[in-house]
Amino acid sequence: MKRTTTLLVLIALIISIGSCKKEIPNNNDDPKPVAKMRELIAPSTFDWLAYKTARLKVDIQSSSNLDGQPIFLYDDNYKLIETSVINGHSAAFNSKIPMVNEFVTVFVPATRGSLEISDFSQTNYTLIDAKSYNKSGVGDSISPSCSTGCDNTISSTVYSLTINKNQTTCLTGSLNGSLIMKKNSTLIICGTANISWLSLWGNNCKIIVTNYGSLSTYSLNLNSNVTFYNYSNSFNINGSMNLSSEFNNYGSITMSNLNLNSGELNNYGNITIVNSANINDDFLNYGNFHVGGSIQFNSGTLENNCKITSNQSITFNQGIANNGYIKAANKITLNSHKITMGAASMLSSTNLTLNSEIKGGTSNSAVKVTGTTIINGSGKITGLVNFCDTNGIETNWGTIASSVVFCTGYIPISSCNPEGIGTPAITDSDNDGVADDVDDFPNNPNLAYSNDSPYTGYKTIAFEDLWPSMGDFDFNDLMIKTKITYRSNAQNKLVDAQATVILSAIGAGFHNGIGLQFLNSSNTQISSVFSSVSGAITDPSDNNCIKICNDVFEEQTTYYTNTTLALLGTPDTISFTITFNQSGSGFEFNNLNEDFYIFRSNERGLEIHVPDRPPTSAATSSYFGTFDDNSSASQARYYKTANNLPWAIELINGSSYFHNPLEKIEIIDAYPQFQSWATSSGTTNTTWYASPNPSKIFNYTN
Repeated sequence: MKRTTTLLVLIALIISIGSCKKEIPNNNDDPKPVAKMRELIAPSTFDWLAYKTARLKVDIQSSSNLDGQPIFLYDDNYKLIETSVINGHSAAFNSKIPMVNEFVTVFVPATRGSLEISDFSQTNYTLIDAKSYNKSGVGDSISPSCSTGCDNTISSTVYSLTINKNQTTCLTGSLNGSLIMKKNSTLIICGTANISWLSLWGNNCKIIVTNYGSLSTYSLNLNSNVTFYNYSNSFNINGSMNLSSEFNNYGSITMSNLNLNSGELNNYGNITIVNSANINDDFLNYGNFHVGGSIQFNSGTLENNCKITSNQSITFNQGIANNGYIKAANKITLNSHKITMGAASMLSSTNLTLNSEIKGGTSNSAVKVTGTTIINGSGKITGLVNFCDTNGIETNWGTIASSVVFCTGYIPISSCNPEGIGTPAITDSDNDGVADDVDDFPNNPNLAYSNDSPYTGYKTIAFEDLWPSMGDFDFNDLMIKTKITYRSNAQNKLVDAQATVILSAIGAGFHNGIGLQFLNSSNTQISSVFSSVSGAITDPSDNNCIKICNDVFEEQTTYYTNTTLALLGTPDTISFTITFNQSGSGFEFNNLNEDFYIFRSNERGLEIHVPDRPPTSAATSSYFGTFDDNSSASQARYYKTANNLPWAIELINGSSYFHNPLEKIEIIDAYPQFQSWATSSGTTNTTWYASPNPSKIFNYTN
C-alpha cells in the first residue's frame, strides 16, 4: 500500500543517491587501449561494481517526535528503493542503485518532509522537516568569505570607511562610525561593523554580512542603489529598517520596526521585529518571520513557505500565497484579494474577520480560530479547507463552499508549524504500531516492511574460476542472477528472507558450488546472523555462511552452458528461505551486505569472491599470494591480480541486461566500453553493459 499512497504524496510535493607479494601499480592517468585483458591496469582501489552504493545516514531536524516512524528512499522515477525506520532523530539506508539513476529522494510520510540527494560521495545528510521546496536564490545561500575577491582588506579598527567606485573592500577588523559607498562598490563584513551613518553615492552597491561577521546600527535606510545579503546571526538594528531595495537574509536579524517600501525582502533565515512591520512590496519567506506587534501586508507579491507570526494582529490588504504557517495572537483580517492555501498550510488566530477569499487547493489546509469568526458579505472560503472555530462561526454573511470541512482534518506539527491541528486518522489492523497505509503486512503483527535487494531487476555476478591463476576473462565460467526479498518487523529488525539464484551461464570445466555470507559496513563477516535455512543448508565449514549448492551442474534440469548457441538452455533457479536470528538486538536490512561467492565442489577451501571481499573462515589461506593472485590480508585486499584485475564482477543494471560473452571472447571485446570503465575506476562509460558487440555476447532471446 505504501508503494501507491505515499508515492502519490511524494510526487505531489516534488511537483508543488600471504606470500609472493607483487607490487601494486598506480593508476595510469592516460591508459592506452590494450589488446588483451591481462594487459589492462586498473586502479588499486577499484571495486569492480557496476552500480552506485548509497550508504546514507540522514539526520532529521523536526519538532515532531518521529522515533520509530518509517522513512522511504525513492529513485529518480519515484520507485521505492528501500524502507527504513527512524531511530531517534536519524535513519540509515544501504542501497545498491543502477548507474543510470541520477538522484534519490528521502521521504518521511508522517510529516511529508523530503530531501533530494544526487551526490552519494557523502555519508551524512540533513533533512529539515519543513515544507518541501526548492529555494529561489539558492545560488546565494552559501556565505562568502574574506579570503578571496578583495581589492583591499581592513584588518584594524577604523572610525569611518569610504569604498571607492568598482572596489570590493573586506572588513576583517572593526568599523565604528560612518560608511560611504560609491558606484559599483562592495563591502564584505567578516569582522564587526557598528555603523552610525550610511551614505550611498552611486548605484549597484552591495553589502554582505558573512556568517563570521556582525553588524549593529541604530537605523538602516536602504535605497534602490544597494543590494544587501546577510548570513550573520549577529545583526541588530536598534531602531527601524526602511527598505527600498533588495534584501536577502540567510541569518538572524533583530530590529524594532520594518518598513518595506519598495524592492523585495527574501527571508531564508530568522527575522525578529520587536514592534511592527509594514509590507508594501515583494515579500518571500522561507524562514521564521516574527513580529511582536502588528503586521500590515499592503501590496506586492507575497509568499510564505514557512512561518509568519505576530503577537498582535495581521491585516491583509493584499493577497498572499500561503504554503506554510501564519499565526496572529489577536486577529487576522483579510480585506482584499485572497489568501491561497497550499498543501498542509495553516492560518491560526484568536479572531478572524473575512472580507475576501480564503482559497484552498487540492490538498488539505487548515484555518483555526479560538475566538470569534466574522465572515462578511464579500467573504468566502473555497477549496479543500479544514475550518475549525472552537465556538463555531459566530457571523456568516458570506459563502462557504461544500468542499470545506469543519475540524476534521489533520496537519502535523513541524519546524515551520509548531501548532498543527487534529490527530491523524491511523488504522493499524494488526496493532504493531505501524499504520496500515505504510505497513506491507497490515494483518500480520510480526511483519511490517519488505525490502528487495536489489530493488529493481537482478544483481548479476559473473565469475572466472581458475583462481589463483588468471583465466580467459570471458566471465562466463559461472554467471548468476540474484534477488532477495527481506521482511522486517515494526522495529525494522529482520525476520526472514526469500532468496532466488538463477544459474544463467555455466561455462566452467570445473565443478563449483555457490555460497553466501553477510558482511557489515566494515566489510567483515557478520556472525550468527541467521538461525535457519530452508532450501539450502548452513555451511558445515563455516556456520555463518549458507551453502546454496555444492555443485551447480547437479542443479541443472538439462545440461546447458549458455556460452554457445549449441548448448543453449533455460536457466535453472534455486530458491531458499532464510530465517534471521532475532535474539539480542537483532539485525537490520541497512546493516547487511550480501557476498555471493563460489567454491570448488571437491575442495571447499578454494573460494572466489568479488574483489576485496574477505574469504570465509573455510577458505584455504595458502592459496593467497600464489600464481596470479596479489591478495594482502593486512591491506584488506583480496582476489585481485598485480594489475588489480578481478575474478568476478558484479552489476545491478535495471532494465539494461548484461549478457555474458561467448566462450573464449574476452569481456573487453564483447563490451568495447568496458576497458575505459575499468581504467577510470568506474567513472567513465558507467553503463558500458548497455553497449555490447552483439556478435560476441550470448543473447538469451535467440
